Amino acid sequence: MLTADLRVNGVLIAHVYIRNLLDREGSLDTYTFELYRPESGVIRTGTVMHDRDRGAEELIVKVLTDQDEEDDSKEYRYGATAPMDIKKGE
Repeated sequence: MLTADLRVNGVLIAHVYIRNLLDREGSLDTYTFELYRPESGVIRTGTVMHDRDRGAEELIVKVLTDQDEEDDSKEYRYGATAPMDIKKGE
């Protein structure tokens, strides 16, 4: 499990929770994530593939910048139980 807070001038702008779902030696690992943005109240969930040897920083960047080729992420408003029908970046 990995968590990270992104703050600007002490104000939380994003919180990331990442969990290793499938660890395959010599291959890419599967990670699930939750990315919370307090300003908008949006929580984005999904999975990413990542080579563990490339480090945690690169994994966090991948989640924050949506760099995964197979995007299966969903977005929720904080407290909602169903995905929202909004486009990424809104």
